[in-house]
Amino acid sequence: MPDPAPDPRTGPAPVGPGVADRVASHPSEVIAAVRDAGWAVIPELFGTDEAAAIDGVCAGRRWPDIPDGLVTWIMDPRWAPVVTGVVGPDVRFLREQVVTKAPGSDVAVPWHQDSGYARVAGGFLTVFVALGPITEANGCLWMLGGSHRHGALDHVPAGNLRRLVDDIAAPGVPVILGPGDAVAFSSHTAHRSGGNHTTGTRPAWMVQFGPAGVLDHDGRPAIGCPLVAESGRWLDRPRFDGARAPGLPGSRGPGQGATVK
Repeated sequence: MPDPAPDPRTGPAPVGPGVADRVASHPSEVIAAVRDAGWAVIPELFGTDEAAAIDGVCAGRRWPDIPDGLVTWIMDPRWAPVVTGVVGPDVRFLREQVVTKAPGSDVAVPWHQDSGYARVAGGFLTVFVALGPITEANGCLWMLGGSHRHGALDHVPAGNLRRLVDDIAAPGVPVILGPGDAVAFSSHTAHRSGGNHTTGTRPAWMVQFGPAGVLDHDGRPAIGCPLVAESGRWLDRPRFDGARAPGLPGSRGPGQGATVK
């Protein structure tokens, strides 16, 4: 029998020892942790030099277009074991976004689910990649383990952001990442982040993946969502089909380089 879901207002129900770490060394452990707790750290998804290279491509992009340099990273086969293990054998790319926090920023992102921002219906997987060191001091993510079991919850506007209607009293678990590390989590996992109280920028890149049959909120095929995996095999290039219009969907959010995580 699955562990009880936490009350999103008070915090997670116990799900066994070591839940606060959620650092998995093998894809099967990551997949199990995402299903169980709603999130898991993937250490060294990319190397330090590769994280710097991604950061360089992100810095030189022209919004909202996704340059070929980023498409290359989106189609990197290292996503495949975790993404296909969680989402399924047939996967679509949904969205990507550069998510930074400026030095000295006091902006805190309130508790929310990524489903609260989504232009698609149903669940999906977010992979948040650190492009530099991410710590409590510069605004790391905080996760509420087990909260994904509640499904999609109601959100309300919070300035340029969105927050869960119901307040959450629990602090959550801080997700500390080194360059190239990533955290994978369900679109229904509640998370937040604090301000950046350092003199450096907190750089990160978020990529979202969903099942092949993903629909928009009107029940139609989601536009601009190419296949990136088919029958468990990661493709060399994104492939559009049927009513899904070409053009990889970048996201500018409330502003270029905006704090949304």
